[in-house]
Amino acid sequence: MEEAGRCYPPLSDDEPGKVWASAQRFAKKVQGQPGYVPPEKYQPDTTLQPSDYSDVERKQYERLKSELVMTVSDGEITVPDAAALTGKLSQLANGAIYDDAKHIVEFHSRKLDALEDIIESVNGNPLLVAYWFRHDIERIRKRFEVREIRTSQDIIDWNAGKIPVAMIHPASAGHGLNLQSGGSILVWFGLTWSLKLYITKRINT
Repeated sequence: MEEAGRCYPPLSDDEPGKVWASAQRFAKKVQGQPGYVPPEKYQPDTTLQPSDYSDVERKQYERLKSELVMTVSDGEITVPDAAALTGKLSQLANGAIYDDAKHIVEFHSRKLDALEDIIESVNGNPLLVAYWFRHDIERIRKRFEVREIRTSQDIIDWNAGKIPVAMIHPASAGHGLNLQSGGSILVWFGLTWSLKLYITKRINT
């Protein structure tokens, strides 16, 4: 799958399908629990689109959503089908998108601005930021001093409170990874489409 290779670290071609199938099974268990409230009733107006889009950005977002195509400075971004549309809209919501030539096209900096506000508001307390697309962490690194948790030493330093702002990818931080000692503030720069990875990451932190 095209979108699998754009995740960081890259996923194998069959991994998204396996994770999605697992997430569906997990979702069915959650939906069968007493007191379960479906998303459309809990948050009926939920959208990936930031509320402060400019008129131009809003039109581009809506065109991609309805026509599966969006015009950029160097050409167009096309979406092959509705299944890939969610990934593209998620990229736009995060502030950048891959064009048809796999180049990064900057769209807005609103999430970076919001992340800056959050970093300032925690008053020096350790902050763990979960990201999904490769361009997310590349843009964040350009603006902030961060460290990605990828090795055992990174985990030790995080739990010792030595990393003010840490980055982590949900797919590389699954079961058995304990980050609870380093901090209690988790920010999702962009939500994953996998309910299983989302739930697992919340439990582990």
